[in-house]
Amino acid sequence: MRNFLGRVKHGPKTPPTLCPASMPGNGNIFQAFGCRASKAAADIGGGLHSVVCKVEDAASKIEHSTADMPTSRGLMAQQDMPNMAVKARPSKRQKRSADKRSNDCVSGAALQETLYVDIDRMAAVAAADEAAYMEDVSRSAAPPVLSEISRRARGKEHLDLTKAKGLPERLGDKPLRLIIGGNNPSDDAWMTGHYYSHPSNRLWKLLPETGIVPSWATKAECDERVLHEAAVGFTDIGQGHPGSNLSKVESKAFEEWAPGFYERLQMHMKRASDSIGCTCGECGAPAYVAWSGKRQWMELLNVGRRGKDRYQTLQHGLQHTRPKDWPLPARTQVFVCTSTSGAAPMTREERRGPWQQLSDRLQALDWPPVARCSQGL
Repeated sequence: MRNFLGRVKHGPKTPPTLCPASMPGNGNIFQAFGCRASKAAADIGGGLHSVVCKVEDAASKIEHSTADMPTSRGLMAQQDMPNMAVKARPSKRQKRSADKRSNDCVSGAALQETLYVDIDRMAAVAAADEAAYMEDVSRSAAPPVLSEISRRARGKEHLDLTKAKGLPERLGDKPLRLIIGGNNPSDDAWMTGHYYSHPSNRLWKLLPETGIVPSWATKAECDERVLHEAAVGFTDIGQGHPGSNLSKVESKAFEEWAPGFYERLQMHMKRASDSIGCTCGECGAPAYVAWSGKRQWMELLNVGRRGKDRYQTLQHGLQHTRPKDWPLPARTQVFVCTSTSGAAPMTREERRGPWQQLSDRLQALDWPPVARCSQGL
């Protein structure tokens, strides 16, 4: 008993952080020993290391540590020392310490409540952000709307806009060996989101057979990969205007499309030039622009021409004339290839010939390009 009273009198050097009044299961000890016994009981429960995070944990420890105390200790104290509760009045210093511990309990609970409020607020903000994100996703996934030109060109045909993915250009931000240009997206390309995706189109057979792209690029879904791995890009003059019946697309439509098409080519040249440290803005121009058919290039050449000045036909192969406002430098070669559409009547050899010539030219390129302007070339 003397050892126990010594512990009560001196106590641990580090004061506990729990309020003694909040400790369950200690009624007998408190009655027998007063505040000094309360301090000992708090020591039995252990200190609270974090007021915010471990208040409940420390209270639970104290409850378990004191609940199993034998009641005979309290009875013995009442029999042997009936006046201990009166004699063991706390000093002023002990009162100040008890008040401080009580304040710690109150401030800890308040801080814990503040944290709970902050967590609820953060959860509400996160939920609002998620709702806004899902709304943006839903809006971006909305099907594209057909233009007036596209509707006129389609006649009685209609796209299921709820499933259409649209067809963005595949040009990227790096210099390209080749840009393959078309008139406008076909219905299948507009639906799938990939260039020349119609099953009857021959492009994805010709490109690997002639060596323009690697042998693994045998389907339209490879258009994004060949952009990055083979430096071959894709675009259309009438970007965003789907329609498979080209005969219904008037020359006036190409006149309307040309400025936007030229701007896209110029923007890509600027991005590609910046990527290699070019300061003149032209070193990133594509090495070749090839057309999958004659009409695309002929319509661009005829923009602004009237009557007898208009081109009526073209030859496949390398082109030496440029249309008005053509944005690319003279070192960018233009090559007209055969149509890859399955509806275009020609033999396999006739269709492949110009594409093979283009491939031979691409193989002779010095690649990758450098910023010629910075080297004084």
